[in-house]
Amino acid sequence: MTKKYPFHYEVRVKLLAFDKENNVRNESFIKKFDDKTPLENRANAFEEFNEYLSFLEQIGRLKKSNQGNFVIIQPSFINEILDKKENSEDYFEFKKVYDQYKEEISVYLVVNDLDIAKNVIDAFEFEGKVETEFEIHRVSSSMYDLEPQDLIDSLDMQEVPLYEYYQINVGELKTTVYHYGLDYAESGEDEESGAKRTILKTPYVWDTIERYNEIYNSNQDTEETDINEGIDLLSIIKRGESNQVEFKPCLLYNFKTQAAGIGVKYLIAKAICGFLNSNGGVLFIGVNDNGNIQGLENYDYSLFHGENEKDKLLLEFDSLLAYFFDLSIKPLVDSSIKKVEGKDILVIVITESYKPIFLKNKKNELIEKELYIRMNASTRQIFDIEEMVEYVFNKQWRKPSR
Repeated sequence: MTKKYPFHYEVRVKLLAFDKENNVRNESFIKKFDDKTPLENRANAFEEFNEYLSFLEQIGRLKKSNQGNFVIIQPSFINEILDKKENSEDYFEFKKVYDQYKEEISVYLVVNDLDIAKNVIDAFEFEGKVETEFEIHRVSSSMYDLEPQDLIDSLDMQEVPLYEYYQINVGELKTTVYHYGLDYAESGEDEESGAKRTILKTPYVWDTIERYNEIYNSNQDTEETDINEGIDLLSIIKRGESNQVEFKPCLLYNFKTQAAGIGVKYLIAKAICGFLNSNGGVLFIGVNDNGNIQGLENYDYSLFHGENEKDKLLLEFDSLLAYFFDLSIKPLVDSSIKKVEGKDILVIVITESYKPIFLKNKKNELIEKELYIRMNASTRQIFDIEEMVEYVFNKQWRKPSR
């Protein structure tokens, strides 16, 4: 009899199907793999995943990106429909159509035991709710943004610890990869501790150091912009992220759940904390990591169903500050909604604090205080008490002007 483990794998499929009259409909379903050993379940899930890819390849609906990862090709008439909807003023109708035609095939690790999720793996927890589903691989249509950072974190921080905890021999499936993404920059540009990740193999092709350096260096070619000099917002965005500029796609909207999530707010709070403890900066909400202005309309605004979206978003931002910080920081944080390239973005200008600012991370009935600082183009948490003390003493804190 096969020993049962408190986790399994699922293949989640959302694809377009066409009838004889070429009418399109969306086919969505989940296939669960939990009747064998964890390694067998994982292998079977990826085998199922590859069968769907083979089918798409046979009908000419699959291609590879320049990086080497597969992308689902959407029929041209669907792209035309989306273009028309996106250019209209009815953003909620566009969102509805966007979700209708979105295609993706994913492999998920699902943890069935909340105690294991809390105590063994690095699962996000808020107000008693614990994250138990972790996406470890995905192929999607080109119109849907894939976050490789989420995949690598799930593989390294959730899947591998499970196998180690249950002492499951994974053999050559365990490997070291280098992901030069968000975590690389957040570690202070250290290759071994930042880019190096231990995972179980998947077909995903990770970014190379050459590609990272190309993007990073292109952002450093221009001089630093003084954020208080009235330079127009578009020129700042075009210069890319730096030690005083960061981009975030959303304030509330979670791309996985397509709903508001406290985890998204937490990422914003970390960035604000980093700027407060460093040299200040500007946080642009509605701009993705590549500097593309996606706006608030199709994501954050869609959560308010057309009811005073701007006011409600600003109220949500105020609640974010109150939840994660003491209200004493409010004079140091200014927020406003601006129009850039015809789209609304939330612009948050953060002034450097004259004393260390800690983020309040609430876990169950406890509050953990976390210290973040701003690196070259990312935010880093200081964990070590000695390093924290040294940073506080070494930093030249600026006194507030009178």
